[in-house]
Amino acid sequence: LSGHAVYLTGSNFLNNSMSGPRSVQGGALYVSASSVFTQNCTFTGNSIVGPTTNQSSYGAAAMYTANRTYISDTLYDSNTIYGYGSANVHSAALYLAGMFVTMTRVNFIRNGIRAY
Repeated sequence: LSGHAVYLTGSNFLNNSMSGPRSVQGGALYVSASSVFTQNCTFTGNSIVGPTTNQSSYGAAAMYTANRTYISDTLYDSNTIYGYGSANVHSAALYLAGMFVTMTRVNFIRNGIRAY
């Protein structure tokens, strides 16, 4: 998703997967926007497989914002990155890159990174 502002309310991202030999970002959701607002969302059982080179992998949700990110009442549960060798793997649940981040009542449960 991209745009001036992205709003997600009551969305469920379940068992999504992404793989590739290069940089892999957002197994369930990739957002590049001025601002991102998420409320009452769940990210459960999402995975990333890869990369096979010294590239980067970023979580079930990857959010790049120029201004603000607001996340409330959201659950990240059982999301996994499967990385190979010297690959740069980052947060299995959520990767944020932006100016200001506000998180309220956000739960992270059983998320993990597994290396091969």
